[in-house]
Amino acid sequence: MLTTTWRLSAGSRGRLLAAGLAIVLGTAFVTAVLLGSGLLQRTASASVAAGYAGADVVVTGQPLDEAAVSAVRALPGAAGADGRASTHVELLAGGRSQYASVTGVPSVPALRTSEVLEGALPEGPGGLALGADVAERLGAGVGDDVLVRTFDVDPAGGAVVHRDEPAVVTGLLAVPGGPASGLAPALAAPEQVLAWAGDATGEAGAPYEAVHAVAAEGTSPEELRAQVAGALEGRGAVARTAEEQARVAVDSLTSGTDVLTGAVLAFAVLALFVAGLVITNTLAVLVAQRTRQLALLRCVGATRRQVRAGVLAEALATGLLASSAGVAVGTGLAAAAAAVLSRAQSSVPVPGSVEVTATSVAVPVALGVLATLLAALAPARAATAVAPLAALRPPQAPDLRTRASRWRAASAALLVASGAALLGGGLALSPGGSGAGLLLALGGGMLSFTGVLLGAVLVVPRAVGALGRLAALVGGGPARVAAANAVRDPRRTATTTSALLIGVTLVSCMAVGAASTQATLDEALDEQWPVDVSVSSAAAPPTALEAALVRAVGAVDGVERAVGLAEARADVVLPGGAGAEAADLPVRGVDPAAARAVVASPAALAPLADGVVVVPEALAADLGITSGQDLAISTAQGAGAAAGTAPGTVLRAQVTPLPGDGLVATAADLAALDPQAPTTRLWLRLDADADAVRVVDAVQDAVSRAPDAAVLVEGSAAERAGFEQVIDTMLLVVVALLAVAVLIALIGVANTLSLSVLERTRESALLRALGLTRRQLRGMLALEGALVAGVGALLGVGLGTLYGWVGTAAVLGDAVGDGPAALAVPWAHLGAVLAVAVAAGLLASVLPGRRAARTPPAAALAG
Repeated sequence: MLTTTWRLSAGSRGRLLAAGLAIVLGTAFVTAVLLGSGLLQRTASASVAAGYAGADVVVTGQPLDEAAVSAVRALPGAAGADGRASTHVELLAGGRSQYASVTGVPSVPALRTSEVLEGALPEGPGGLALGADVAERLGAGVGDDVLVRTFDVDPAGGAVVHRDEPAVVTGLLAVPGGPASGLAPALAAPEQVLAWAGDATGEAGAPYEAVHAVAAEGTSPEELRAQVAGALEGRGAVARTAEEQARVAVDSLTSGTDVLTGAVLAFAVLALFVAGLVITNTLAVLVAQRTRQLALLRCVGATRRQVRAGVLAEALATGLLASSAGVAVGTGLAAAAAAVLSRAQSSVPVPGSVEVTATSVAVPVALGVLATLLAALAPARAATAVAPLAALRPPQAPDLRTRASRWRAASAALLVASGAALLGGGLALSPGGSGAGLLLALGGGMLSFTGVLLGAVLVVPRAVGALGRLAALVGGGPARVAAANAVRDPRRTATTTSALLIGVTLVSCMAVGAASTQATLDEALDEQWPVDVSVSSAAAPPTALEAALVRAVGAVDGVERAVGLAEARADVVLPGGAGAEAADLPVRGVDPAAARAVVASPAALAPLADGVVVVPEALAADLGITSGQDLAISTAQGAGAAAGTAPGTVLRAQVTPLPGDGLVATAADLAALDPQAPTTRLWLRLDADADAVRVVDAVQDAVSRAPDAAVLVEGSAAERAGFEQVIDTMLLVVVALLAVAVLIALIGVANTLSLSVLERTRESALLRALGLTRRQLRGMLALEGALVAGVGALLGVGLGTLYGWVGTAAVLGDAVGDGPAALAVPWAHLGAVLAVAVAAGLLASVLPGRRAARTPPAAALAG
C-alpha cells in the first residue's frame, strides 16, 4: 500500500506543490521571525555593550566616588578599575558649533576600545578626541583648536553662565552614523572631564556614574562581581557582569521589541494556520480525483485503515520536505536581510549574520509537520467515507439539503458567532497590555475564519451564481453555461474559492495590519510630538534666535513651513481663591493659523484664539488647571504686572494633548503681556516626501553655523522615518506573500478546473458538436475561473480588512491608549490583490482550456 501511495503521489506532483508551497511559506515565516528576533536582540546588545567594551564587571546605582573606585581596584580579583564620568559641552570651531557628550579616556588599557582613525587619544588636560563626522562638521582636524563651552549655574543669581576654554583635537574616532539631533560623543582626559563638569575638586562628592572593572587572570567575571558586591555593600551600588548589565539595558531599551516580535509571530501563526487550510483543500481535491482509484484498491483488498494511512503518509512526507525547505528559505532571507542591514549606514551596528539555533530549526519543522498532519485528517477520513462500489459510479453533484448540511450550517454559524465574540473580547482587553487581548483576538480570528470556510459550501455557490448571472447579461450563451458550470458542484466550487480566499485574506490582513500600524504609530507620534522638528534656544533663560539663523533654517531644502514662537516668563494665578500658583512659567505666543499649518495633531492647538491659552495636559494635571478656568497671567514687562488685573491678561484655559512645559497663547495676547518677548523657538513642518534624516541633518548644519547661539534641535521626524522604514519592510514582505499566495491559488484553481474538465469531457464534446468554437470553449472555462476567483478575492479582502484592523488593535495594546487603533485601508494594495486574484483565475484556466479544446469532439464522445 505504501508503494502505491508513492506512485499516486508521483503522479500528483504538480498539485502537491500547492500544499508544499503553503508549508514552505509558513515555516519560512516562523524561521525568519525567530532569527530576526535574535538579530534584534543581538543588535541592541551590541549597541549597548559597546559602552561596556573591555569591562568584565560594571557597577551602577548611586553616584560613586573615588573611594568606591579605589575599593574595587584593591580587590584581589581585579586587574584594574576605572570610574566613568561624562559631561555635556558645546564645541565651537570655524564659525560652527556642535553639542557633545564628553567621556573620560579610561586609565586601564584594556578598557580603551575606541577605534582611532587618525591621531591619538588625549593623555592630559587640553586635549580632545572627536568623532570623524563631528570634526568634519566643525571643519577641524588633528592638531586644530576648538573652543569648549561649559555651562554652570551662578549661585548668586541662579542664572546659567558659560565659560570658554580652548582644546586641541588629538584624534579622530570611528563613530557609527552621525547625530541627526542630540549629542555627539567625544573623549578627553578624566581630570579634564571632571574639571569641565565642575567636579575637579571633589565638591560634588560622587562624580562617577559607573565603575568598570577588569578581572585578573584566573578570575571569572562572576567571581569578581561577588568580590565587588562585598566591597561596596551598603553604598547603594549594584554590581553586574558586563553581559548582565547589557541584558538589563537591552530589556529597558527594547521594551517595544517584544511587542513587535509578538506581532510578527502572530502573523506567522496565522500563516501556518492558513497553510493547514490550503493543505486540507489541496488533499481534498486529490482525494476527489482519486476516488475511483481508491475504490478499486478497496475492492482488491485494501482496508480503510491502509487507505487512510496512505493519505496521512503522503501528507507527512509533504510536510517534512516542505518544512525543511521552509527553514532553509527563512534562514536565507534572514541572513540576506542581516547582510544588507549590516552594510547600511546606521547609528546602530547590525550584525552581518544570523545565529541558527536548534530552536530556530526544530520549532518551524515541528509546527509545519504538525499542521500538515492535522490538515490531512479530514481528507484521509473522506477517502474512506464512501463505499467502494458507490465510489466507482459516475460522480453526482452533492445534495446540500441533507441533515449533514444543516448541521454544517449550524456549526458554521456557531463558529462565526463565537469567533466574533472572541474578536470583540480581544478588542476590549487590548488596552490592558497583558497579552490576553491578543490571544483572544487570534483565537477569534481562527474560529470565525474556520466557520467561514465551513459555511463556504452554502454561501459561495450562491455568490458565484449571482455574479455569473450578471456576466451572462453581456456574455451570451457561453457565459450562461460557464456560470451554470461554476455552481454545478457546490462543494468543489467552495473548495476552490476557499483556496483563494485563504491566500487573499492573509495578504489583505497583513496589508491592512501594516497600514493600520503605521497610521496608529503616526497618531501616537503626532500626539506625543506634534511638530516634525523644533529648533529652540538652549540657554537658560532662553534667548532670541538670530534672524540669520531663522532664515537659514527656513531655507533648508525639505522644510515646507516654519513658524516662530515668542516666549516670556510669567506668573500664573488661579482666580477664585483656588490657591494654585505657578511662578516663572514660560508662556509662548504664536499665530494660530500659522501654527495649525505646522502641527501634525489638529487637537493640539484647535482651541487657540485670542483670549484663550492652551495648557498641556501634563502641566494642567500638575497645576490643577481644567478647561474653562480663567487664568490671571502677569509678567514684569507687561501691563498685567499688577496681579493680572489689566485688560488682556486674564485668559480662558483650554487643556489639550499638546506636550511641553509651558502655556501657548496667541501672538497678540503675548504681546499684551510682554511687547519685547523674543522669538526663542521655531516649529518646522517637513515636505511629505522629504528624507527626514537628511533634512534634520541639514537643519543641524544650518544651526552649527551660528556658533554664538546655544540652539537645540529636536523633533519626531527622524523617529517617524525609522518607524516608516520598518513598516515599508513589512509591506515588502506582504508583496512576497502576495506572490506566493497567488501561486498557491493559481495551482488550487487549476486543480479544480482540471478535475472539472475531466468530468465534463463528453459535455464539452457535445457543445463542440453543437457549434461551440474552441475559442468559446476556452473563454467559457476562463470565465468560470474568473467567477470563482473574483468571489474568493472579494470575500478575502473584506475578511482580511477586518482581521487586519482587529489584529493591529490587539497587538499594539497600550500603545494606542484608551482609544482603538487607527484603521487605514491601503486601497492601492487591496486593488492590486483583487486584480492579481482575478488574473490568477484566468491563468489557471489556460492549461485545462487548451486540453479541452484540443480533444476532438468525436473522440471525446466515444471515450
